[in-house]
Amino acid sequence: FSSSGNISNNKATTVSEEKLWEFQGHQCYAEIARPDPAAGLPTNPAEAAGRFLFGGEGIEVLKGVGSVSSSASASSSLERKQAKRKGSKTKKPEVVLIHGFGCSTLYWRETQKALTQAGYTVHALDLLGQGKSTKPGRADNVEYSINLWAKMVEEYTQKFIPRQNRVVLIGN
Repeated sequence: FSSSGNISNNKATTVSEEKLWEFQGHQCYAEIARPDPAAGLPTNPAEAAGRFLFGGEGIEVLKGVGSVSSSASASSSLERKQAKRKGSKTKKPEVVLIHGFGCSTLYWRETQKALTQAGYTVHALDLLGQGKSTKPGRADNVEYSINLWAKMVEEYTQKFIPRQNRVVLIGN
């Protein structure tokens, strides 16, 4: 199933979609929040004060962020430099939020809102066996492990995030 709606405080700044997708024959839940283009939110680093430090190629790893705005000045400088090198149309990476054991996408509500308002497209995943995802067990030949969940996240990014887009993984 898939549904769309607006999440907002006083004005619509986020377009949200709920998605059920199949992983190894089981239904997994994801929420995708995108900045609402009509709200005039920034969509590239050259237009906004960035809030994150990124590193690496392909799938990127968030470094040293204690809160959404803790590294604003250092990262905005980094993003401005990257934008100059790549041109002003540099697109922000898509963010994938991965909750810890026993949690769900609800854990990321405020983080998702802040990131989307900063111009990022944000994907919050319920890991298999948790949240709104199905909960198969050993009778279904499923053994929960870090490797299983890593494969799930990798498959999700391959299916739902265009290959040319950079990806930032954030977990707790």
